[in-house]
Amino acid sequence: MDLTLTPAEEKFREECQVWLDAHVPREWHDPALREALTTGKEIAFLKSWQHTLHDEGWIGLTWPRQYGGRSATLMEQVIFNQAMACAKAPPLINVLGIIGLRQPSCAMALRSRSNATCRTFSTPKRSGVKAFQSRMPGQTWPP
Repeated sequence: MDLTLTPAEEKFREECQVWLDAHVPREWHDPALREALTTGKEIAFLKSWQHTLHDEGWIGLTWPRQYGGRSATLMEQVIFNQAMACAKAPPLINVLGIIGLRQPSCAMALRSRSNATCRTFSTPKRSGVKAFQSRMPGQTWPP
């Protein structure tokens, strides 16, 4: 298996590194600040970081451009994840979700419906997935 990056992938990696160098919050690298953060302040900090990533299209990389993504390839997603790790960027808030559910305040927030949640399902082939529907006011899935 040849994992040598193509010239386009090299250019993408450079774009990721330049953007992360300019946008990763420097205070995240200060252990004293991170240790002093309360759970609520840490969540607010990480939400802010996630909004920054979203505004530039770094969230949902593989999503089509018309839905806010970058229509990235799987390799570009791997490159971005490696660049995030190398930059020691803050984690995405959803990475902390399972850990956060152990906190009573997070579990209480979920029960009070103050946060939106999503459950995904894995099904075998030919299991009637076409019958699955989800509704929001004025919308139906599948379209």
